[in-house]
Amino acid sequence: MKPAGLKILAVVPSILDSSGAAVNERQFLRELCKDNKCFIITLIPLALLKELKRLIGEFQAERENYDAVIPVPVAAIPSVLIMFSFFLGPVLWIWDRLVRFDVVYMRPSLVAPAALLSSIISRKSCIKIPAIYEDELQNKVFRSSFLTQVADRFVISKAGCLAFPSPLLLKRVLVKRRVVPRGKVLILPAGVDGCRIHSIKRLRINIAKRGYVVGFVGSLLWWQGVNRLVKAVAEVSKRANQPVTLLIVGDGPERARVEELCRTLGVRCVVTGYVRHEVALALLSVLDVLVVPSVRMSTTSSNIPIKLLEAWALGVPVVVTKHEIFDVLGLTDRKHVVFSEPETADIAEKIFMVLTNEALRKELVKNGSILVKKFYYDLLVQNMLEHMLKW
Repeated sequence: MKPAGLKILAVVPSILDSSGAAVNERQFLRELCKDNKCFIITLIPLALLKELKRLIGEFQAERENYDAVIPVPVAAIPSVLIMFSFFLGPVLWIWDRLVRFDVVYMRPSLVAPAALLSSIISRKSCIKIPAIYEDELQNKVFRSSFLTQVADRFVISKAGCLAFPSPLLLKRVLVKRRVVPRGKVLILPAGVDGCRIHSIKRLRINIAKRGYVVGFVGSLLWWQGVNRLVKAVAEVSKRANQPVTLLIVGDGPERARVEELCRTLGVRCVVTGYVRHEVALALLSVLDVLVVPSVRMSTTSSNIPIKLLEAWALGVPVVVTKHEIFDVLGLTDRKHVVFSEPETADIAEKIFMVLTNEALRKELVKNGSILVKKFYYDLLVQNMLEHMLKW
């Protein structure tokens, strides 16, 4: 049984917007705060300040589990986050003297150094490290600043508990930062909100589709490989005996390039922009196949994407780049997912295979629905709290 009646403080990136990271963190916190007193500081990117009033208004309906949510505008730049930690540290120390928190959860590690100078806070802290920051930057001018390395090393050596999305990322971070954790280590992957998934399933959405619908869900960032997906859908359209539509549920800096490529190649494409998570799930549920054509780097190779988990839960077949994390999880090609190389020709071949092979589709749906059960947030949160509170 999940521990209850705890006093929890969480410092996390924005949970107000519709990005995948925000949705993941929001779902996790909703489960973490159930039956507990929960206080949240959420860091708002400066680009969202103009929309802050609207975002807070939309968030109000989900506040029932939280005793306080404090949005703080902070630029998402490593040096700024580290400097911000020295303002945040004394605030958390004073707040903890007044409330006596049982758990202090912080993400990312760059906001945690000053708070961990307090041995009282460090003992009950859980710091999540979801990625190696510099690996996600397309511009390699910033490879790894001295400040970032020092901050990560300090946090890893001081935190009472460190959380990583996978054992692979744990290994990569420790090797890259050249440090050994002082406290406990927890594997905390992305998960699935079981109640929300069941609600979408109960709706039994039926959309009159003309032909096949191939989909992508998530932020349009360079490493997601959506440009290759567009080219692959163009190839599939030439071979299929039905019209093929590419449905992109999301938004991001690559949107204009993706839309221009669709026009150039004559791909039937719909880009929704950012939508509420419930809407994204509803759209995901009607896809004939979800495609995750991400490039290989430390983050994508080490983490299982939340959209893959949600596709499993909703009974949607998945074509995905084969990353090292899938070997660790024991996934089998054409049993759990269909693996492809992050290259246009192979992506197109695998999409066509899934669309036209009904027996394969049934096998993928059946096995995915079994695998996803271990990723429900209630189980992940229970494991985290039980792991942390064994002091």
